[in-house]
Order: sequence, then C-alpha cells, then structure tokens
Amino acid sequence: MKLIDFDAKLTTYIEENANYDALEGLSEEKMAEVLDEMSFTLYETFMNEPKSWLSGKRPNEYFDSFSNEEIIDMYLEYFKQFGSPPDLLISKMVQIGLAIEKNVFDIINNGNNSENIKMTSMGILEDMGSTLPMDTYIKMQVNRRKHDDIADLAMEILKYMPNDDVKNKMIEVFEISNEYGKDAMLDILAKPNCDDMVFKYVLNTFSIAEDKELYAHYLNNIGDDRALPTLLEAAEFANYVDWLEIRLAIESLGGTCPERDFKNDPMFRELHK
Repeated sequence: MKLIDFDAKLTTYIEENANYDALEGLSEEKMAEVLDEMSFTLYETFMNEPKSWLSGKRPNEYFDSFSNEEIIDMYLEYFKQFGSPPDLLISKMVQIGLAIEKNVFDIINNGNNSENIKMTSMGILEDMGSTLPMDTYIKMQVNRRKHDDIADLAMEILKYMPNDDVKNKMIEVFEISNEYGKDAMLDILAKPNCDDMVFKYVLNTFSIAEDKELYAHYLNNIGDDRALPTLLEAAEFANYVDWLEIRLAIESLGGTCPERDFKNDPMFRELHK
C-alpha cells in the first residue's frame, strides 16, 4: 500500500515558506511566540490548500474518500512504513468515532502489536470518549509490573471514565491484584468514604513502607480518623520528607502532630540551606 508521508510534506512546506527574517533581533521569549504563530499559520494554510500531489485535494479532506476498513488498514500500515500515523489520519479516526471503536479496541488487544501502536490506539479511543476498554484497562492493573507504560496510560485514561463504574469494577479485583496493581488503583480508590478494604490496605502499607509519604497522602485523602494513632506513632520516627506529609494527614484528621528537630536530617538541611 502506497502511503503519503504528510509529516515530511508539512516539514518541507514550512521550511520553504517560513519567514525566518522576521525573527532577527527578537528576544528568546518573543522569538518563541512568533515561531508558534508562524507555525500555526503555515500548518493551517498547508492543510487547507489544494495540492497537486493530492490531485487537487486538500490535505484535511484526503482521508474522507476512504472506507472505514481502508482507514484501519492505512493506520496500521503507517506504523510499518513511517513509525507512526499522521495527525490527519488520527483526527479522521476520532471523527469517525464509534463506527471503528471495536476495530481500534481489537488493535490494543492484539498481542502482536507494538507498545507504540497500542498506546496510540488507546489515545484515539480516549479522544473518542470510548468506555469500551474500561474492563481491559482495569485488568491491566491486576498483575502489572511496577514500571509499565501501557498500564500507566490505562490508569490515566480510567480517571476520566465514569467514576462510579470504574471504582466498582476496581473494587471487584482489588483483593486479587498484586501490590503494584493495588498501588496504581489508589489514585482512584483512595478517596473519602472508600471501601474499608482499601482503607485497611493503605493503613497497613503505610505502617510497613520504608517511604511513607505517598501512603500518608492517601490516608489524608481518605479522611478516616481511625488512621490517627498509626500516623501519630509514625510521626515520632519519620524522616523529614515523610513527616511533612504525615503532619498534613494528622492535622486534617483533627490531630496535633508532634514537633521534631530535623537539623541532622539530610533532606531538611538540603531544603533549608
């Protein structure tokens, strides 16, 4: 399949038509502002001008003449030939919307596809406003690795899906999830009136964690005063960075945090030079 490299065409167009003389003598800040305006104007002109290499069509209407099946085929082929599809094609796919939602979802679920293809496809479904991958994105957390770009992106997208639906489905798998999965879900689940299973996990993990700052933050978010005794005990021994977050949690729960002398704490000395 012969594809058009729109990104290369646009780069050439900008290089040939940009008025770089207008940048002479400008401050760095003003130069960046003028460059942004120039790039935007040239981009808009490029997209809306008829092109001979498109048989007189405008770039922004090029993909209108293809079927949905052809759009999906071209999308995957662009990764093979150029590493990524042009923004024009992605915008067209978002515009088509639900008619190709399942096709894009299947691309994410295809184990033969690269991380780049999957993550780009996840972004397209997000821009469509699709909730179809909700269950899949939650399942990605259950046995996830600590560092997992796809699972991380899935979590970010889940934050913008219907909150109650996401929370209910997460609660169903929370107990069977590994520690990295549980920790990832806390951004959504560690809120006021959370499930007691979540509160107990956060409290227990806070108690044994070497770095307590994050879990103190979650206990603060949850706002359950049953955490006060544990927080107060930890405040007596925590390092300066952890103590700051623990103090916030204690005070938000109506307690009084014990004062400490941190003059020998390396981070305290670094922050108070």
